[in-house]
Formats: sequence, C-alpha cells, structure tokens
Amino acid sequence: METRRYQEAHRKALHHAYVESGVRAVPTYIIGSQVLQGFNRKETIEKAILKELEASDLSKREGGSCGWDENCR
Repeated sequence: METRRYQEAHRKALHHAYVESGVRAVPTYIIGSQVLQGFNRKETIEKAILKELEASDLSKREGGSCGWDENCR
C-alpha cells in the first residue's frame, strides 16, 4: 500500500464496478440481464439462473465461462 503499486488497477476496477456495471451493493450478482443486489434468498438466485438459462438456451452448452469483460469462451 505504501508504494501504491496497484492504485491504477484498483481505480479501474472500481470504475468498472460503479459506472459500467452499476454495482451499488455487496453482494451483487449479475445473471444475464438481471442484477440482484444485496442479500437474496437462495430461491431468488436459483429462479434468476433458471430464467436466464431458459431465455438464452445455455442449458444445452457445457464447459463455457465468461470473464468480467463479458467475453465468453
């Protein structure tokens, strides 16, 4: 912390969270187009995941992952 080595990376991460992703609470889950902020019941999170799977047909894919920059592989 004294050298401020990661200051710029930290600033960029905060900008991405607040400005680009709209994070206003912890925890925040972004599931497809849905944003769940604060504490949610397990059932609420499961429902959001199932809704996204049905909408995007991701349930038929296997082994994919998406990064914070939304690039999916």
